[in-house]
Amino acid sequence: MNENRIRTNLNHNHNPPVVDIPMVHLRRNIGMAGINSGKMSNSIRNIYNNEIITNPDGARNYTFLQSQVSVKRMRQSCRPPNPDTIEELAVILNNTAYASTLQHPPSRFYQQLFEAEGETVGIVFFNFDAIKKYKNELQSVKIAGIDGTFKTVPKRPPQFNKGCLLTFHVLFKNVTFPMVYALTSKMTQATYESFFQIVYSVLPLNYAQLIIITDYERALMNAVRNIFNESNLQGCWFHYCQVINTLINSKIAKFLC
Repeated sequence: MNENRIRTNLNHNHNPPVVDIPMVHLRRNIGMAGINSGKMSNSIRNIYNNEIITNPDGARNYTFLQSQVSVKRMRQSCRPPNPDTIEELAVILNNTAYASTLQHPPSRFYQQLFEAEGETVGIVFFNFDAIKKYKNELQSVKIAGIDGTFKTVPKRPPQFNKGCLLTFHVLFKNVTFPMVYALTSKMTQATYESFFQIVYSVLPLNYAQLIIITDYERALMNAVRNIFNESNLQGCWFHYCQVINTLINSKIAKFLC
């Protein structure tokens, strides 16, 4: 290399490779959008479709399947390691990248750990900014519901395998709004009571006029009676019908046998 010239001992018998500049820009933009903290929950398909609108030429040599493999790999490298305990999960969620909502301006969504009988049994989520904003509307709520589900519980940390995602809803103008969430490692009365104490302290509802609807789980109903003793407890009609149908089917099966 001398005087800005490169000399080689071998003769070049080919032209320089053709670089597909539009494809390079498209690949970079999709990758950046895929790991953007505000778009991590966006589907890769939506990101790809949005980017090829502004760069259709790049899509000729860069397919959705290629972008999917690349973005998945990039997202995986950005994620923290899977937690082994609820406390480790809480440390991760306290990170500003995960603790807040994706709206602008963001609001803190992850709130705290909670305990029952001297043991950490879960974590609580709610948007306190939204609760303060709609304080007057919440005062007029007359029906609330409590629901637990197992399908959306994460596999890690493993303590959650025996728990549920518990949600406290309110009914306002015939629309249900989930207000407070908890991931729990247990489904005991003590766990429910600990969660409901947090709900009672953060939700400015008129509990004396409130009807709370739950399924027929004994521990859940007992916890509601103990913490929300001003409110009226009511069993869920859907779950009641499920029980009746199960009972009828079992009776018919015995009769036919």
